[in-house]
Amino acid sequence: MIAMASIFKKNSTHKIMCLFVALIASSYATAQLKDSDKAHFVDTATFRGPFYINFLNTTVAEYVERLKKTDIEGTAVAINLLSLVNQAPSRWIQKKELAYLMKLIDSEEPAKCAVSVLASTLPLKDSATIGGHAMDLIDAYRLGKKYPAFLTSCPKTDSVRKAEIKTWWEAKFSNQKQIAMNTAEIIKLVETNDLTAVQKALENRVNVNTTDNSQRSLLLIATNNRLVDMAELLVAHGADVNQQADNKDSPFLYAGASGQTELVQLYLENGAKFNVFNRYHGSALIPACERGHVETVRLLANTKNYPIDHINRLGWTALLEAVILGDGGATYQEIVQILKDAGAKLDIPDHDGVTSLQHAHRKGFTAIAKLLQ
Repeated sequence: MIAMASIFKKNSTHKIMCLFVALIASSYATAQLKDSDKAHFVDTATFRGPFYINFLNTTVAEYVERLKKTDIEGTAVAINLLSLVNQAPSRWIQKKELAYLMKLIDSEEPAKCAVSVLASTLPLKDSATIGGHAMDLIDAYRLGKKYPAFLTSCPKTDSVRKAEIKTWWEAKFSNQKQIAMNTAEIIKLVETNDLTAVQKALENRVNVNTTDNSQRSLLLIATNNRLVDMAELLVAHGADVNQQADNKDSPFLYAGASGQTELVQLYLENGAKFNVFNRYHGSALIPACERGHVETVRLLANTKNYPIDHINRLGWTALLEAVILGDGGATYQEIVQILKDAGAKLDIPDHDGVTSLQHAHRKGFTAIAKLLQ
């Protein structure tokens, strides 16, 4: 009674009436129980028991179990009522629980009626099924209704309603599974360089900018795998050459960093942007210089309006990166010459105020130092 009083402590007159109805139901319920079961009837700390439900501390699965016409030992009981002390809160039924409920809608297992404490009558002789309750719960989710919708609920399995719910389920969630399956399939086809199958999929309107779990686009996957023909096919169908993955790689940025000059040219001709940067806030040119990709450097450095002097998060330009991270050999000497000829500024310092020439002197790169003087 202490727990009941805490629940009904507002609007006392109205709540006392509700409590009176609940007590009638509980008295009837208790009368049906064996003496050994009465101790389990209600937990006064949480106001929960075999014949009471407080939605604030009950899950959907627990609620369904309480609806079954068995006691806590699994023995069938005569009582036909489950008293609801409140309505389910908003979003109590969640998407993740729908699959569980869908498995129950065919069930003809006998169940208790759900009765609000506000109900003025008790359906002592009515009956319900687990399948009927499952359909009520699903409808509350799909139609955005409060649960329960009525003060007294004794739902039974309904073939027409069941068919409607199954149609909704197939349309809403089976289609999502199909999309997920299509995504996995198209990614696999790109990875295996199946040009014919990918062409057919794209003609059937598969999204050319589909991504994997790391947000890598199909074009980035093709670029990662150096699949030039696949990349050309995807670009021909409108693939975004600037679409970035979780790690900030894009097809254009990765092609430059990995020295795939043919793809860099393809992406330059198909909308490559120069203000999209990698995780170091760097351009495609900077890592190309670091890794010694001479032809890629030549192409980018001589592309009209390309930001040859862009400074990354480390404070380095393409020239600084070539000197600091290069080995000073013939390849890096050629890269420095290309950058110089393309108009790169030679005197831009790093965050410590050290220029490319000073770095070259410190590292003993005599040939590079000569080019920078």
